[in-house]
Amino acid sequence: MAAAASPVLQDIILKDDFGEHTLDVDRHGGDQAPAAPVPKPEVRGNFDLDDAVVDALPIPGTKVISAYNYGMSLWGQTAKIYTVLPTGERKEYFLKAVSLGDDGRVMIEGEYESLKAIHAVSPDFGPEPYAWGKFRKDEEGTYFLLAEYREVGEQPPNPLRFTARLAELHQTSVSPTGKFGFHITTCHAKLPQITDCWEESWEVLYRKQLGHMVKLDEQKHGEWPEFQAVARLVLEKVIPRLLRPLQSEGRSIKPCLVHGDMWDENAATNMDTGEPFVFDAGSFYAHNEYEIGNWRAPRHRLSDKVYVKNYRRFYPVSEPEDDWDDRNLLYSLRYDLGAAILIPGCNLRQILDFPIDDDWAELEEYNEKAGNSYQVDLLISPVEAGLIDRFKDEECEKESSEKTTIETMEHNLESSNRSNQPRSHGRDEENVKVMLGGTMDQKVDERSGESVLLNTDQITTSKDNEEKKKQKKKKKKKQKQKKRKQGPTDKRAAGE
Repeated sequence: MAAAASPVLQDIILKDDFGEHTLDVDRHGGDQAPAAPVPKPEVRGNFDLDDAVVDALPIPGTKVISAYNYGMSLWGQTAKIYTVLPTGERKEYFLKAVSLGDDGRVMIEGEYESLKAIHAVSPDFGPEPYAWGKFRKDEEGTYFLLAEYREVGEQPPNPLRFTARLAELHQTSVSPTGKFGFHITTCHAKLPQITDCWEESWEVLYRKQLGHMVKLDEQKHGEWPEFQAVARLVLEKVIPRLLRPLQSEGRSIKPCLVHGDMWDENAATNMDTGEPFVFDAGSFYAHNEYEIGNWRAPRHRLSDKVYVKNYRRFYPVSEPEDDWDDRNLLYSLRYDLGAAILIPGCNLRQILDFPIDDDWAELEEYNEKAGNSYQVDLLISPVEAGLIDRFKDEECEKESSEKTTIETMEHNLESSNRSNQPRSHGRDEENVKVMLGGTMDQKVDERSGESVLLNTDQITTSKDNEEKKKQKKKKKKKQKQKKRKQGPTDKRAAGE
């Protein structure tokens, strides 16, 4: 009886976006050993795929056909990997690789954990991450993220569907500790965020976040005393005023899982399903309204009012509702600072200006230090709306109170001088004005029963004060006129 003929094994012909490719099969079969070791299949395409990525593929026995550059990343490379599973099914994967050494490791691990958390809550809204690791060929340190591939369609997605899914993520996610924060450091682009901690108070965590960005800005662009003074005011005064009420007087907010960098290029429509999805995440558990702070800036298509309006339909505004716009403005600072630090030549920062008489410096355009390649026009925003108005009102109330105190002190001083007490340093009591500051106070003399002023070395005449103010205003006016004549002093074109 003749032996059965061995089946003829055919090469598998595969197609990807760049044409047809042949997958060689093992023709040796049976108990016959190959005469020589079978060479590793060649991976076609224009992306050099590291062995560490191939080994990280989630299904054993997967064969890689090709890898091509795909999409764009400001901080690394992205690729689409074509494979065939042991079952013969074709499958694509998404790869991101960042060559930034240890900074890249923090970025990639943070994004892996972020996508993992989002996918666990809403599988359709976030692609599944499979692995992260380090290239074997690159000693300096290239780190990669391997994830589910989804075809990117419309960006940003449909407002109604997108905001509904985003609100669903915020509402259904649950902090594992019941607190704000995350179990690992995540990044806004390549900037590490303060997320690897757990806080009961959202106010505390956000102050850490914004304060960290202020420090990074100083490291990048150098010292700017006026900016730092106003930043300190925001950290010490504005944040408590706007965020503390969220968790006081019986009110509470839920720690929600946020994407962390929700802008136009980090959300899209899935071409296969028509549903919205997100990527490039830097997540942590936060106040849900923090997520849409990035939509305030007019530079984004997500800034269209239809997105905010629909989001608020699906996730009602937190109480106090009257503070919503101010909170949104406060949250936008975090994103604006990040953009100003990251992007060369950006015009994203707006001058943070508290123009309250002569007590606050009028901040001018940010000038880069010599040798810094980032030409950044810092325009920070609280001036545009309620934050500044509110603090103006508070300053006016304070000023009115101080004026009353001054008038009371003047009256007491005159009464004291009209008695048989010596004049204050021989000055005309009718022209005396008190400049508040230091330990200035008033005290009742136990023997005479009259009020006396302490720190009388700070007493000056009203004529002196008026003259100084006039000189100060003239000087400031001349400086402004001089700057207007000079025009732009940096490398940017005028009006850019």
